[in-house]
Amino acid sequence: MAKKMDARVKKSKKKFHNALISLMQEKRLEHITVKEMCERSGLNRGTFYLHYQDVFELMQEVERGLEEGFSAVLERAPMEALYEDEQKPVLREVCRYFEENAAACRLFLCRGEHTALVERVKSVVQKRALSQWRALYGGDDVRYEYAFAFVSAGCIGMLTLWLEQDTPFSAEEMAQMMEHFLSKGAKDVMQHISTTCRQEAKSDTM
Repeated sequence: MAKKMDARVKKSKKKFHNALISLMQEKRLEHITVKEMCERSGLNRGTFYLHYQDVFELMQEVERGLEEGFSAVLERAPMEALYEDEQKPVLREVCRYFEENAAACRLFLCRGEHTALVERVKSVVQKRALSQWRALYGGDDVRYEYAFAFVSAGCIGMLTLWLEQDTPFSAEEMAQMMEHFLSKGAKDVMQHISTTCRQEAKSDTM
C-alpha cells in the first residue's frame, strides 16, 4: 500500500513540475497562480496544498531536482576524464541530461530564470574541477581558476545555444563537438599552467 502511495505522490509531483515549467515559458513565476497550476496539471487544489505551501516552494523542489540530477551525472562521469582520453563519454552524459531536461534547462540557461541555481551548479563543478586539476597537473596556482572560467563559459555557451535552437544536434553529436573544442584548448591550458608552476617553483629555489 505504501509503495502504491509513493508512486501516486511521485506521479502527482511530476505533473506539478511539468505544469510549472510549462507555465514559466509563458509568464514569470510570481505571476503564476495555484489555480493555473491545477488547470495545467489536471490536479485539484487539495492535492497541490497537500505537497506545497505555494508555487515558490514547488519551484525550490524543481531546482533541487535539477541540481541533484546534475550532481548524479558528475558522480557517474568523473571530471578528470575530461582531460585524459575519455572525454566523449563524460560529455555525452552531460548532454543527455540537458537533452532529457531541455524545457527546464532552457528556462535557467536561455531565459536566465533563477540564475542562483546556475551559480550553485557552477560552484559545485568548480570545487571538484579545481581539486582534480591540481591533483592531476600539480600546483595550487590561481590560474586554474581562470582556466575554469574559460572552460565553463565555453561549455555553458555551447549548451545554451543548443537549447535555444531546440537541440538541432543529438546529445552524441554535441558531445563530439564539445570534445573537439576541449581537446584542442582546455588540455593545453592545463599543461601550460602546470609547466609554468614548475618553472616558477624552480626559480624560487635558485
